[in-house]
Amino acid sequence: MPQDAAPDFLPPCPVRRKTLPFGAWVAIGALFAIFFAAGGPVAEAVWQLAAPGNYDAHTLDDQALGNAVGRDASLLPVLLARAQGGDKSAMYFMGDLYDPTDFLCERAVTKNAATAIYWYNQALPLDDEGAERSLGVLYHFGDGVERDDVMAASLFEKSVVHNDDIGDYYLGLMLEDGQGEPANIARAVQLEQASAAQGNAWGETELGRMYMQGIGVGQDAGAAARYWHQAAAQGDRKAQGFLAQYQLK
Repeated sequence: MPQDAAPDFLPPCPVRRKTLPFGAWVAIGALFAIFFAAGGPVAEAVWQLAAPGNYDAHTLDDQALGNAVGRDASLLPVLLARAQGGDKSAMYFMGDLYDPTDFLCERAVTKNAATAIYWYNQALPLDDEGAERSLGVLYHFGDGVERDDVMAASLFEKSVVHNDDIGDYYLGLMLEDGQGEPANIARAVQLEQASAAQGNAWGETELGRMYMQGIGVGQDAGAAARYWHQAAAQGDRKAQGFLAQYQLK
């Protein structure tokens, strides 16, 4: 996600931690190194058996594990093993960890656009909407790849089919300006409405702007204020700025 959309705080990403003797870690490392080459599922199974006293990582779903890895990189082999084993959401969260346009709970891993793109591309054939949308963002902003709005719009179109609220938001913006596809204001409004209906603050803010300026809809300051208040309640600074700019309560 773009940095200017970052909230003023980071959500908690707790990881329960205990310690093991140094010798035990040496044995765990040796076992993991031996079995890692055998494939993702085997590697994760060995990790789970060898280190249950250190982390409960194997009980976390992919999203929670991805957040945990962002706080503690020593958990990365668990998520990597899942991704190598064919878990499409683990592939997405591997990309998300390295994605330079993403910012939440992921500070223990050095950002690397090329690595993010690699993992997103692994998840694309499996129809992962997060990978479709996130790769679209990278193409749209030219981060790690040459900017290509046609490719970005194509990827956002795929994510929209999967009802991805962020994909709705970005594709709506692009259609409003005719980026990647011919301008289509009516569909842009529909996409922002779909994003806002799912509680996406960016979609709510953009839809509010459309109502305030009468873009594709009848001008309606009341509707604009309503959407901006919804977004502002989620910490969206752009919506807060609009409310102050137009002196709306």
